[in-house]
Amino acid sequence: MNAVEVLDTIDRPHGKRRFTIKSIDVYVGNQLRVERDSQGLSRKEVADIVGLSQQMLSKYEHGESTISISALYAIAAALEYDPLNALPATDDMDDTRGPIEIAASGRRSRAMQEMTRIMGNAEDRHLALINKVARDIVDGFKN
Repeated sequence: MNAVEVLDTIDRPHGKRRFTIKSIDVYVGNQLRVERDSQGLSRKEVADIVGLSQQMLSKYEHGESTISISALYAIAAALEYDPLNALPATDDMDDTRGPIEIAASGRRSRAMQEMTRIMGNAEDRHLALINKVARDIVDGFKN
C-alpha cells in the first residue's frame, strides 16, 4: 500500500476532500504503529500489555479492522501516548490539502510537542543553543 492509499480520500461536489471511514482506520492505525516503532517496542510487547493478540494489533495498525475507542485508549496508554494524536484533526476533515500534507502537519505537531517536553527539562544555556540551531535550520530551508 502506498502513501496515497494510506489516506485515501473521496472528492465532494463542493470541491473539498473528506476522509473515508477506511482511510481514517488506516490513518489511526498508522499513527499508532509509527509511535510504537519510534519507541522501539515490538507488536508482541504492546499486545501483551493491552491484552490483545498480535494479530489483532496488526489489523488495527494496518487499518484492516476498525479500532474501538476503548482499544485506542488502551493501546495509547500502553505507549504513554495521547490517543487524540492518532486522530486526524477535525479541521483536516474538510481540508483542501492533500492527505500527505495533512499527515506531515500532524507529524510536525507531534514533533513540536516532543520538543516542548524535552525543552522543559533543559537548562537555560542549552535552551539558547537549541533555539539558535532551530533558527539556523529554518533559515537554511528558506534560502
